[in-house]
Amino acid sequence: MKKKSFFCALLFALWQVNAQTLLDETFESTADPDPITSIGYLPSGWSTIDLNGDGLTWVGSPSNFSVFTDPMGFSGKTAVVPVDIASPNDALVSPVVSLPTGGNYTLNYQVGTDIGTPPPDLPPGIPYPYLPFDNLYAVYVLPEGQSLNVNNAPLFEEVISAGNIAFNKSIDISAFAGQNIRVYFRIYDSLNKGYILLDNIKINQNTLGISEIQKNKNFYLYPNPTADYLKIKSDTEVIKVSIVDLMGKKSNVDFSNNTIDVKNLSAGVYFITVETKNNTITEKFIKK
Repeated sequence: MKKKSFFCALLFALWQVNAQTLLDETFESTADPDPITSIGYLPSGWSTIDLNGDGLTWVGSPSNFSVFTDPMGFSGKTAVVPVDIASPNDALVSPVVSLPTGGNYTLNYQVGTDIGTPPPDLPPGIPYPYLPFDNLYAVYVLPEGQSLNVNNAPLFEEVISAGNIAFNKSIDISAFAGQNIRVYFRIYDSLNKGYILLDNIKINQNTLGISEIQKNKNFYLYPNPTADYLKIKSDTEVIKVSIVDLMGKKSNVDFSNNTIDVKNLSAGVYFITVETKNNTITEKFIKK
């Protein structure tokens, strides 16, 4: 029993040593918006793309904004885009992150919609005009040097399901090992909604492969390489799948009963993203 406890403790200690954080952004270093021009700022290395050219895009929130965001589950400053003013199409772009070959990587972040907070002096029985919360956003991971465009397929996409809550998200990005990448968070098709917020964006590396062992225990893609069909073995329900080539172009495939028909794909290397109820996993596969 003591040997088993010692082995578990040693394994956990080794995991702690080998686990590395390659990106850790809390937005606390962001300067407050200019009090005269209201121009906002972002931390060093971060940038934005104003895809619809309306002049509104991602900025770091002011310090006093935490009065509203901390009760939601965020901490301190966040990145924010005022999507209740116009129909947005804006991307928040991370610095370049190098993912060494052979590692297992997870992108973690918090996301939510601020739909407003009733004032404390609101009389009982008077309804408060909450803003809609169902913002649509997408996450892209692209190699350094490749620009975001409408032909890129998102690695993950969802509509926010509730307001005034910080949702914790985790996406496996191990398929991008061996590349220098940027992460793009894009908000779009969300007219007259509340403010969308992002915070605590991290990319973690686990060089021991423990996360890979756990992932493979619950998820398996086979056969790989394949000439006709890919099959998915998963302990949880698969909600949807998407396949892109090395340039990020999405491929249309048929998916039924955890089987994907890839017969019509050209031979080459592809990324498949599988979204389950509990996780989003991206894997490489080879079409023969």
